[in-house]
Amino acid sequence: MPGDANNDGTADLWATTAEGTGTLLFHTTKNGTHSAPVLVGTGGWTGIKAIT
Repeated sequence: MPGDANNDGTADLWATTAEGTGTLLFHTTKNGTHSAPVLVGTGGWTGIKAIT
């Protein structure tokens, strides 16, 4: 499934923070609820080559 980074069959949420630092966050989704954010990088999307 596209967007399912942890292979649990549900699309996950990727986000950046609003303060302008380019902080990248990942939220898993289970039963329609998103988890607490997990920091996956800094510097924005430019450095990300692939999500999965």
